[in-house]
Amino acid sequence: MNRLIKEWDEFEDEPKPKLKMHIEMTHFVDYGDFERFAMEVYPNLKGGYSFAEVQESANDTSYTFHVDGKISKWEKKDADNIREGGVVHSNYLLFNVLIADGYLEPGTYVVRVSW
Repeated sequence: MNRLIKEWDEFEDEPKPKLKMHIEMTHFVDYGDFERFAMEVYPNLKGGYSFAEVQESANDTSYTFHVDGKISKWEKKDADNIREGGVVHSNYLLFNVLIADGYLEPGTYVVRVSW
């Protein structure tokens, strides 16, 4: 028995492998809270706004958005449409519009859907 313990102890001095990673701040948001916030900022969205509907979401799911507030020239018309009270076709774009308009900080957002 002592021999087994000594053999095992020999491995304790070996370096352990390290996982390459970085630390990142993530904002976790309930989908209902996000819907209310979006409607508070842009109250004239046509037909209201449903995160789950736009995302075609199932129950008990989460969606991650890495957003920086940049809106491409191809998205500009849809972004202006959101600002003017049109229909939201992309939650990703809505996040970027909210950031571009100063309502949110750039970063990683996880929206949790559960009803």
